[in-house]
Amino acid sequence: MTIINTHIVYKELVASAFSEKQADVLINNFVTKEEFVSFRAKLQKSYEEGEAETKIKVVQEMLLGNEPIEKIIKFTKLTREQIESL
Repeated sequence: MTIINTHIVYKELVASAFSEKQADVLINNFVTKEEFVSFRAKLQKSYEEGEAETKIKVVQEMLLGNEPIEKIIKFTKLTREQIESL
């Protein structure tokens, strides 16, 4: 495993997702590039899962509000089949 200067390489990558203080704590706890890459992948997956859950809730609310399915498709970018499966 390659040890690298995490402050230089990673601060920019995590700073956009966390406050500066949180980013410093995270960065100081990573020793290798591999550890950070693994963490970043898990963070991205978590973000995507949260985004999907939010989209599902929005679609459900739109359906309950009798919004036309074409409008739901336009704003959520989901297919008709995906919407109808909810």
